[in-house]
Amino acid sequence: MNWVGILWPMISGSCLTLAFIYCLAWWRAPARISHLMLAVAAASVAAVGLLEVAAMTATEPAAYARMIRWAHVPVAVSAACVIGFVFHHYGVGSPVLAILAVATRFACLVPNFLSGVNLNYASIDSLRPVTFLGTQVSIPDVATPNPWMLLGTGNALLIAAFLVQAIVQLAGRRPSPERTRAIVTCTTILVFVLASGVWTWLLVNDRIDAPHLFAPMFLGVLLAMAYTLAGGFSSAGRLAHSLEFALGRRRQARRRMLQAVDAAGVGYWTIDTGSGRVRLSHRASALLDVPPRQAMTREELLERLPETDREALVAATGAVGEGEFHSEFRVRLEDGGHRWLGVHGRAVTEGG
Repeated sequence: MNWVGILWPMISGSCLTLAFIYCLAWWRAPARISHLMLAVAAASVAAVGLLEVAAMTATEPAAYARMIRWAHVPVAVSAACVIGFVFHHYGVGSPVLAILAVATRFACLVPNFLSGVNLNYASIDSLRPVTFLGTQVSIPDVATPNPWMLLGTGNALLIAAFLVQAIVQLAGRRPSPERTRAIVTCTTILVFVLASGVWTWLLVNDRIDAPHLFAPMFLGVLLAMAYTLAGGFSSAGRLAHSLEFALGRRRQARRRMLQAVDAAGVGYWTIDTGSGRVRLSHRASALLDVPPRQAMTREELLERLPETDREALVAATGAVGEGEFHSEFRVRLEDGGHRWLGVHGRAVTEGG
């Protein structure tokens, strides 16, 4: 069975799925930069996976060299996204190390395209088939390592130093599930970065008979990053559930309060002093002898009071500033009679 032909497309497909999910999450909330970084990193690893398959199935040294050369572009993009993810999402790591790591990774692209056939090899004269996962794949047979690969090794060490410092800073934080998740993620990234660097060195120096494995190894990095963000989704879900529960309790409390007010024969009302709009409960409307839900202004309400009662109510509400007031007044009814009402209230200022 051709496991290479099965696993590598599955890896690329998984990475593209991650990229789509987290790109959509970022699109809905652009402030989630970490989601965008993970999406771009996942898309880059998917591209590397496809280029690695093309290299493993190459029959000519030039085709193999070309696939590895172009694979270094998405490798640089994914490395920059991983560093940015750790620095931005966790707020740890040296900014100097982060900048140096990203800069040297992109600097590797210069000798990758201008020196030798790619960053790893100065020349590839022939390929040989080897068996890997039950499948014959192509690897360099007669090849000369590129001296500029030392720049790539230095970059891997810078990334490792950045991650070690990030882990140390995280370890100094107050214990919490978030801290534990962050340490696990950064440690996982560190392990895969070192493993990828060692594997590449062994392959280029003809110490092992195997193909490049950047995509499978960095799939582990992506899963570690997704593990962190999935924890955020879980926390957001719990928060939404708690908020919904709190709102339900509030609605229930309001309903019980209104039932108690109605049972006591009390009406409640509010007046917006800016617009003059008056809102009345059903009981308050009945007490004032106005149709329920009828729109009413402060002036229209005062017109229903005799002049002396109106002046007393205006004086009582205007004297307290922000505080409680009490007044008693008569209100004219539709049948020509009057009804005595007592009002208790509090004047408050909102939004200012």
